[in-house]
Amino acid sequence: MSDIYKRLMVEGKNVDAVAAKINFDNQVLADPRAAREWLRDAMQRDDLAQIRGSGRPTLILVAEHDRIVNVRRLQSAIADAPDVSFDVIRQAGHAWSPELSRRQRALITAFLDDQPLPRAEDAVVAAA
Repeated sequence: MSDIYKRLMVEGKNVDAVAAKINFDNQVLADPRAAREWLRDAMQRDDLAQIRGSGRPTLILVAEHDRIVNVRRLQSAIADAPDVSFDVIRQAGHAWSPELSRRQRALITAFLDDQPLPRAEDAVVAAA
């Protein structure tokens, strides 16, 4: 299963090969029972209902080219959800990259400091 996940979800032209290998190696080390339970739990969750009903500020970050998340569908599903901050990290996929990590840190920091989320252009200027 980890090999399928790696080939279909993680690998791609803009993926950090070292991060993808570390992710894959960690998955292979997982206890098979724990992996099955994680998958079963993930299939039974209703995260959208939890987000809509929490009444608390929520930050959702997705990668533009994530092969697991349907970004447009998610954005549409939460469009009217109260207290939700949402950002699509451009030119990113499901795996980690230095750019993705920098953008996530900037967004999470702003969210936790109760500040407006920085625009993608601001992140490029700050990284330069």
